[in-house]
Amino acid sequence: MKTPAALCCLALLTALQPAATAGLITEYTILSPPDASYFGAAWVNGINNHNVAVATYAQGNGMITRGFLFNGTYATVDAPVNYVDAGPYINGINDSGDYVGYWQTGPASGGTGFVHNDSGFTVITTPDGVNTNVRGINNAGTLAGTYFDNGLHGFIRNGQTWTTLDHPDSTQDTMIFGINNLGQVVGQYYGVDGLAHSFLWDGNTFTEISILDTATGTMAQGLNDNGDVVGYIYDTNGMSHGFLWNSGNWITMDLAGFDVAGTSLLGINNYGSMVGQYIDDSGIHSFMVTPEPGTALLGLLALLPLLFSFRRHSRRRHKN
Repeated sequence: MKTPAALCCLALLTALQPAATAGLITEYTILSPPDASYFGAAWVNGINNHNVAVATYAQGNGMITRGFLFNGTYATVDAPVNYVDAGPYINGINDSGDYVGYWQTGPASGGTGFVHNDSGFTVITTPDGVNTNVRGINNAGTLAGTYFDNGLHGFIRNGQTWTTLDHPDSTQDTMIFGINNLGQVVGQYYGVDGLAHSFLWDGNTFTEISILDTATGTMAQGLNDNGDVVGYIYDTNGMSHGFLWNSGNWITMDLAGFDVAGTSLLGINNYGSMVGQYIDDSGIHSFMVTPEPGTALLGLLALLPLLFSFRRHSRRRHKN
């Protein structure tokens, strides 16, 4: 049964403390299809504005993978290939219900990208590369993702026009993980320091997404049309923390619970609903947060600039 989900007032009160940079997610829906027999494992990746989430889950000993859509009930998706670990691995979905991802045709085959709409599956392969992974699709049908060609490269496909996107500071790989209806994308690259750096690209300019000076890397994963970006970081202890970022203002967010050993935020829609994963003693699990309009999460999004300003001025007073 779907559980109503929102951040409680504790998250806002915590965020308002001068030195705090964290909020708590206390109510959420766990996503686990009834036939997910491999420790109930599911890997969610995206959500649209109708609160339809897309994910992949495992069966048997973990070597059988299937996709699913969730909007209160589960709809299983199988890849049209004859390979038990084919997937599909579903990454993103738009408001028309078109979804994207990739599947495998063998143990060493790499990935074959796809888009699924009312006409069925269409294979997506970049002209210059292999191992295509389509990560996002917007309402105009523009695709974004990553392909391999002597390293990883981001791509955007608008109609039949392909654009390769490499961050100018990348020394190794550039990857794209999400696209919104404005054509903006978020992704990652590896710099000279060997760490993962995240960016927002608006079609002309790269904007760095930096969360914590002490983080060992920043992994942006999804964005909405309001400029809200979600992802995760690893702290110096190797613990993952979800984050919410907008225009340079940010807050880290973790699932409340004594047994939660890490939180990742992977998708957000225009109404503040989010999907992500958490780790506990039994493995990796997926969740959805669906706030009521005007409740804590939407209030938190609106308060991000205020919270940032409050922390900055508070620290200035402490220094004086």
